[in-house]
Amino acid sequence: GIAGFLPRPEIVVRLHPKSAIEDFQAWAGEVMFDDGPDPLDCIWQADAVLGMSSMLLVEAAILGRPVLSVLPRQSEKEWLGPVASGQVTSVCDRNALGSALSQLLSGQVTGVPPDLWATANAAERIADHLVSMARL
Repeated sequence: GIAGFLPRPEIVVRLHPKSAIEDFQAWAGEVMFDDGPDPLDCIWQADAVLGMSSMLLVEAAILGRPVLSVLPRQSEKEWLGPVASGQVTSVCDRNALGSALSQLLSGQVTGVPPDLWATANAAERIADHLVSMARL
């Protein structure tokens, strides 16, 4: 009956500029591709967003979308401030991925609350970083 009905989720892939649709042939027919001019259009419609360490993942979190950063190595957490600080949930191994996906899809992982961005002194930290880079 309807009580046991679980709709099949739609999986939309936004390709990295260096990727090609051919890289995903193993999943042909199971995923859709978003190649629109504005990736935020796709983010607004998403129930959840998975990525690695991209600014689009951070933008999705700022927009309040539930996000999960999936990284091949623990050290890559440092590549993106909100992932390094834990404001964006991340995983680095298969066991943690299964658990994190369950939490993400059940609504236990949320977007980043706006007050966290305000208290993180993001503008000052960015300015300090740029100044330190200029000194190199």
